[in-house]
Amino acid sequence: SGRAEQCCFSLAREEFIAPTQTPMCFYHRVAALFALAPLLLLLLSVHAEGVSGAKQVISGWSTQNADLVQEAGRVVSSVGYDDSLWCAYEGEATVMAALVQCGVYTDVLEDLHLLQVNPRQFLDPWWFRAEFSLNASSSAAASPALSSSSAASALLHLDGINYRGELWVNGHMVMDSSKLVGTFRYFDVLISDYLNNATTSSSSDAANQCIALKLWAPNDQWHPSTNNSTDLAISFLDWAPQPPDYNMGVWRSVSVHSSPSRPLLLVRYPLVDTLVSPNLSQANLTVGVNLWSSLSAACEVTVFLNSSAFPPIHKTLHVPAGEHQTDVLFSSHDFAQLQLSSPVLWWPFQMGQPSLHSLSAYAAVNDSPADTSAASSHPTTALHSSASSSSSSSSSSSSSSSSSSSSSSSSSSSS
Repeated sequence: SGRAEQCCFSLAREEFIAPTQTPMCFYHRVAALFALAPLLLLLLSVHAEGVSGAKQVISGWSTQNADLVQEAGRVVSSVGYDDSLWCAYEGEATVMAALVQCGVYTDVLEDLHLLQVNPRQFLDPWWFRAEFSLNASSSAAASPALSSSSAASALLHLDGINYRGELWVNGHMVMDSSKLVGTFRYFDVLISDYLNNATTSSSSDAANQCIALKLWAPNDQWHPSTNNSTDLAISFLDWAPQPPDYNMGVWRSVSVHSSPSRPLLLVRYPLVDTLVSPNLSQANLTVGVNLWSSLSAACEVTVFLNSSAFPPIHKTLHVPAGEHQTDVLFSSHDFAQLQLSSPVLWWPFQMGQPSLHSLSAYAAVNDSPADTSAASSHPTTALHSSASSSSSSSSSSSSSSSSSSSSSSSSSSSS
């Protein structure tokens, strides 16, 4: 059973400062943007915290220029492949960050050292590779052992790659470069069919799975300004030095969400939309979450919301068998609990209290607990979701309380 994450969101009016009559030059507009940055960050840097027992972040990466790798992807992505001569690093990193971490380059932020890095090596794609274990010893909070006979579902989640690439799992190409593309996209890939048999011994630390990413840098041509071939990737202001690798790499985390024997449900990507009345006496909320499922048979799934800002509500929907995802919306038109009188608003600290409200979102399947797993925490304008095991026999109407199984924690805390 996963534990509910602790999430928070703010109730704030959306307003913009009216422009002055005097036109602002580019540099003044940038200066104004940076002056507003503290206010913007207070609104945007709200994120979820907590741990889901069915989530495992993959670590222990190595990278190498693909031009120096003679083997095919099916070999590179196999457990036991010799990458001892590759650049090993920890955490999320671009190619340059990895090369700095393993000592290939030093002091790149001093003097003109960055200009001494040969950029031509980054015209080639680069391999990123990691071996990991999905057995019971992989984490104290991890799910029971995964194997081809016991794993109902395993979902690979990519938080951010730059820019285009191929995804390989245990010798199989899962996504090619026509689908795995985009710096600011999340990718969710069901990989249950590609998992190797996992050892069931909790004392074994040997890696039994392998993931490999072959990545290409974005096309980021500044000149001529009329060119139509620039990719929508991470770019830089004109006075900042451009990294020679164009930020190519696995720049955010890679994780696996798994369920050993029960359906896998992910309650993800929540958004709270707030409409505050002009006199600040009323706030109408719309809450949305994305429900991803991998079920062996069609069934009824209930999504629950608990918050410090409003009473508990829930909605039941029919979910088909197989891999499926749908957006679940809770509107103030359908739920009176989302119509808030005298709402506690978020204010800049100079004007009032920057109030935040907690929220937890979780799901239940057919009146019995289901393994659920939350997506990775990211900054968002509202909140990020949680997921936990829960059960209920209620319908899709609003209620003042919700029943949940005692096998999981689903409480939320205010912030």
